[in-house]
Amino acid sequence: MVLTLALCLNLSSVVTAQSTQITFQMLLQGGDIVANQIRDIVAQFEAKNPDIDVDIVFVPGTSGDLHTRLVTQFAARDRTVDVMSIDVIWPPSFARAGWLEPLDSYVDSEDVARYTPGAIDAVTIDGRLYAIPWYYDVGLLYYRTDLLEKYGFEPPTTWDELKAQSAAITRGEGDPVLNGLLFQGARIEALTDTYLEMLWGMGGDVLGENGRVILDDGKGLAALELLLSMVNEGVTPRGIVEQATDTTRLNFQAGRAVFLRNWTYAWALFNGSDSTVRGKVGISTLPSNAGYPTASTLGGWFLAINATSDSKEAAWRFVEFMTDTQAQKLMGARLSYLPSLLSVYGDPEVLDVNPQFQDLLPVVESARARPAVPEYAEISAAMQTALNAALAGQIRAEEAVQRMVQDIRRILGR
Repeated sequence: MVLTLALCLNLSSVVTAQSTQITFQMLLQGGDIVANQIRDIVAQFEAKNPDIDVDIVFVPGTSGDLHTRLVTQFAARDRTVDVMSIDVIWPPSFARAGWLEPLDSYVDSEDVARYTPGAIDAVTIDGRLYAIPWYYDVGLLYYRTDLLEKYGFEPPTTWDELKAQSAAITRGEGDPVLNGLLFQGARIEALTDTYLEMLWGMGGDVLGENGRVILDDGKGLAALELLLSMVNEGVTPRGIVEQATDTTRLNFQAGRAVFLRNWTYAWALFNGSDSTVRGKVGISTLPSNAGYPTASTLGGWFLAINATSDSKEAAWRFVEFMTDTQAQKLMGARLSYLPSLLSVYGDPEVLDVNPQFQDLLPVVESARARPAVPEYAEISAAMQTALNAALAGQIRAEEAVQRMVQDIRRILGR
């Protein structure tokens, strides 16, 4: 009996030694509904990988809250978190600080080809891959299907078409609270994104291939003049300078606009039981200038491995599972998250729950990453200040562009 007990204890210690504990930390938006679905998907990983136990740490609040937490953990060389979800704009600064594990040795060219080039570009720093796309968020053009159909319009492909359609519909409806276009004009990241989408949609950019600031090449001014023309020509209300992301969503949802530039999260809310526009909303790619391809800002969340993790192999197996087909289908079907794997957009099970994914695939494929430099957050803050001041009529467009160029060059030291 003593021998049997000893053997059992020895076997128990072997099993324990073979079990690896990893910690996964992610931003929680959506409360228990999201948390429970993530727990279920992680449980499926554990069932397939009985030698790995996953402890999930949900961080409530905003992306800024998670960013602050991660920076504190990384700076302290904290080893307790093995895998974390990170915003698409964080990898440049995190990677160059040495906080993220390079993932090149875990993937090959076929693996990378399953994702959009824009997503891979966003997390490739100095030629090395530091994160894997988990789920996307992209800038979209929402439109009132009932109003466009009533006036015989197709979704606009150029900004001039959008202006003309807005004028015709608002004039025809005669509703004083109905606006043509809403976008995020408050001093937030989405204002930078809206400007970038107009800039990219006419062939411009903030930085050239050599990293030189090229916002003063004429297209930077043209993009801002296009943005301002929406207000000056009555397409967009002047109060847009104070409207943030969810304010514009609520106004569109209340039936106060024909078009809206916003993110993918709004779709489910527009089709909720309390929505005025339920069943009357369509999705399209953002317009561009004639002769140029459309461009949408790439947003979303990626999975990365802590460079100081003691369980990198187990951490990678978890990342691989969460970004592979099974988990992607579950997140798409259950949470309406935009899959990072392009193949999932045509999956019948996912489309049965989210038929809009078929319309969103072209938007995802054309999405572009914001400048992949460690100083991006500071650059965007400077751009937001100048853009918002121009929208408010406090400075002229030329001065706003000049300020942005000077600030970006100062920030980059170029």
